[in-house]
Parts: sequence; structure tokens; C-alpha cells
Amino acid sequence: MSFLKRLFGGGEKPQTPPPAPQAEAPPDPRAEVQRFRDAARVIRRQLEPLRWAEAQQNLAYALIALSGVQTGGPARDSLDEAEHLLYDALEAADRPDTQAAFIASLTYLWGYAAWQKVRHLDGDAKGNALADAANRFTDAFQKLDPATHHDLWVTLGFYRGAVFHELAELQKGPQSIGWYDEAIAAFKLMEDRGAADGQRHPMAAYNRYVVLEARAKMTDGPAALAFFKAAREALTVAMSSPTFEAARQDHQSRLGALDAEIAQRTS
Repeated sequence: MSFLKRLFGGGEKPQTPPPAPQAEAPPDPRAEVQRFRDAARVIRRQLEPLRWAEAQQNLAYALIALSGVQTGGPARDSLDEAEHLLYDALEAADRPDTQAAFIASLTYLWGYAAWQKVRHLDGDAKGNALADAANRFTDAFQKLDPATHHDLWVTLGFYRGAVFHELAELQKGPQSIGWYDEAIAAFKLMEDRGAADGQRHPMAAYNRYVVLEARAKMTDGPAALAFFKAAREALTVAMSSPTFEAARQDHQSRLGALDAEIAQRTS
């Protein structure tokens, strides 16, 4: 999940991997779109609605991948088409015998298309796309049983928290507080239940620290103290994991800054 490093993982320089064996060139995204478009054309929605929905999902995925190598209007057009395809796929798949996990996977991709479109939008359009992504991720998340679809459930949980955080950062005012609180709750749930080994999830703990610290800075007076203390606790959990060993010096500096904020409010 590349967004984790972009949004929360810090700017640590990645280690240089050993030389890998030469692999085949990745498929051309435009050719992939055409391939899935051709495949979708031969399936009749009325006769095979679920197979048709799956074909639309595959085409939408290819369009999202294509948007990654596009800019501006062409990227928005690819993502708009992906959203329309997924809306139709969800409509076709809305049947009593459809597995909830398939509906969730369609809804997840529908939200992801909206989220990718955010980087090509400004103003109200950007906020609306973020809200669409948040609603769709939440809808998909609620359809999944973490006991049977844990990996997708965790992915969606992180995406929800990230989108809630982006909405809060976009608004930057009293109206953003609710979004900060939603992000904190989303990452707390992932922290408690996201790790397969039953331990607290260190990445979720770090994400929770980031949002709690921002929330504290949006809070006036003594009430900010509780948020700074919670941020310190979350950062301490993240620091205790080998996952962040390379970032220990940076995290120690962050811990010192939190301690200074807490001391200032308790002196």
C-alpha cells in the first residue's frame, strides 16, 4: 500500500535491494484496457449478470491503472469511466445469491477510483471525491467479516483512516474535527485488530499518533492535553516494533516534541 509511506510512513530512504533477475516488461496499460474492453463486450448482462459484473470490474481496474500514467483531463476521464462501470457492475450484482465479499470488492474499487481522482481535482470537487471515497470504503468495510476476509478488511480499514485524515486536512477548521475523530477511530480499530498475530498493529499505531497530534493542535486550552498524551502512547507502541527500527531516531525526536507539549500544559 504505497499511500502508507506517502502519508504516514516517514521519509526514510529505502534500502537498495539486491539486483533482481530480469523480468518481462509490464503490460502496456492501454493495451490492457483494450483487452478487457474486448472481453467485456462478449458477455451479455441479461444472461450472465455476475460474470458481466466481474468483466466490468476487470476493465475498471485496467482503467485505474491507465490513469496512473496519465495526467489532467485524460486521467479524470479514465477514472470517471471506471466509476461508471463499477456503478453498473454493482447494480448488476445486486442479487440475493451474490456473495457479500464480491459486492465489497466492487465497492472497494469504486471508492479507490474516486480516491485516485482526488489528485486531479481542486476545491469542492476534490472534497466531494474524498467524501465519495470515504463512503464507499466504509460501505465495503462493513460488508466484510474480518475473520474470513482479513487482508481486504485491513486494507479497507487503512484506506478509510487515510481518507478521513485527508478530509480533515482539506478543511482545516472547526468542521474538520469530526473527520479527525473518524480517522482516529479507524486507525485504533486497525491497531487493535489489524495484525494477524494478535499484537497491536505498529503501522496503525503510528497513523493514530499522526492524526492525534494534528487533532491536539486543533484543540484549544487544557483539552488538548488528552490528545497529546494519547498521541504519545500511540507513538510509543509504534516505536516498540521492529517495523520502525530504521526510524528510531526520528521517532525519538517526535517523542521529545510530544513530551514538551505535555510538559507545557501540565506545568
